[in-house]
Amino acid sequence: MEEILYRVPSLSLSRFKTVSKEWNTLLNDKTFIKKHLALVRPQFLLWTNSKVYSVDVSLNDNPNIELRELPLDIPYVIDHRTTNFLPCNDLLFCASWWSNKAVVWNPSLRQTRLIKSGEEHFRFGGIGYDSGRPGKGYHIFGHSHSRLSVNGNTSKFIKRFYITKFESNAWKCIDDVSLGENSIGGDSLDNNNVSLNGNLYWTTNSYDTDEYLIQSFDFSKEIFKIFCVLPRKKDSSDIPVLSVFRGDRLSVFINLKEQITWRFG
Repeated sequence: MEEILYRVPSLSLSRFKTVSKEWNTLLNDKTFIKKHLALVRPQFLLWTNSKVYSVDVSLNDNPNIELRELPLDIPYVIDHRTTNFLPCNDLLFCASWWSNKAVVWNPSLRQTRLIKSGEEHFRFGGIGYDSGRPGKGYHIFGHSHSRLSVNGNTSKFIKRFYITKFESNAWKCIDDVSLGENSIGGDSLDNNNVSLNGNLYWTTNSYDTDEYLIQSFDFSKEIFKIFCVLPRKKDSSDIPVLSVFRGDRLSVFINLKEQITWRFG
């Protein structure tokens, strides 16, 4: 029976909670939830300024697209205007701009997981998973800033990057760099990022050439990569917006006045 339930869409699965106490216990079990996220038919979330929708695409004998509006009463999220919302499969990652706390929300099952960091000056970067594993082992990504003394009299800012597995709250430092040494990070890492096929992508610009880049973090290898260099240098009128295009590709919109857009994949 459980093998069947693993493949039932989340929105339909939530209705079984009222069948009995045993069913409710099963559907809230962490092991069941983990296997369900790995095997369920792909769904995705569509986010607008004020609403979020669950989109279910069926490619059976009678292909169809089912669109359902989901309520936005997310626990722990106080102000939507100062929160970065990042869809990842049928999960929604919610990180406040001014807090070292984040929420992973499953809107279909109405379940949340509060993620905390004890690091000072910490910012959450997003969510992803190890695409090389048979089951999706979700990870949370973030970074912190700190000032280190050099030779006892001068100092420099250091950015440290961390990841933690979804089922734990133990953070692991994976890299640290001096600000200005390279293009890792940037403001877009926190508020203009997307999750695609398990990896995290965001826009930034090269400190050497000022050209725009699409940077990525590979959760399966725990490394940073430069996905591509855009043929444009940073301009004060630009507002880069990165998005997922056609489900498995990237699209970046740079300038509203000039209508500059690139698509990849």
